[in-house]
Amino acid sequence: MAGLSHLAQRLRQAGYPVTWDGEFPGHDRFYSTGPFGNRLEFLQPEPRSPRLARNPEKVQNSGMVVEVQWSELQRDPKAVAALADRGDVRVRRRDGAALLLTREDRASSTAEGAVTVARALRNLLVHVGPQATAAALIDEFPWSDFLPEPDRAQFVTDFVRAFQASAEVGHWAQVSQTVREWKATAAVHADPGLVRQLSGSLDDDFGAVPDPTED
Repeated sequence: MAGLSHLAQRLRQAGYPVTWDGEFPGHDRFYSTGPFGNRLEFLQPEPRSPRLARNPEKVQNSGMVVEVQWSELQRDPKAVAALADRGDVRVRRRDGAALLLTREDRASSTAEGAVTVARALRNLLVHVGPQATAAALIDEFPWSDFLPEPDRAQFVTDFVRAFQASAEVGHWAQVSQTVREWKATAAVHADPGLVRQLSGSLDDDFGAVPDPTED
């Protein structure tokens, strides 16, 4: 794999496309294009490393993820790096959250794709209107059907803005927070009794509000 990975890197540096294919069990394979447009196939048997016992591959975000232990990364970093050339690698640690090892070009492509999708989603909202967009989002967020129509339109607007902003900076916490907050709002609207309780007037005097600095 080291030789094939090095060859793929040299081809990328020379400006040729490289497409990895993991459909041939026991082998590493990628395709490229020659100077005259011919498709080229590069194939190499997958080396067996007795020092690296990787866990079975798992599907995550529509891609294959290989799991290894932190000790394996420390013991054989080149073998783990070779795995990262083929796909994302999840590194398990005993004393912390798992790490995700990926290649910079793959991460950059993902970020660029997210920005493109975010902008397309923003333009979709402009052209089709919030009601049609909200109807489409119900398939992904069925709880949004509990929201009143004005709130549903506002949820769509907030979601698109949060998605676009998050894609630009590469951090998705704002999207998660927007979804959580609107989902909580939908849960309130799903309970008519709770809606009446929260929207009713307060007739009782609960006394003075204590100073927040007091113990």
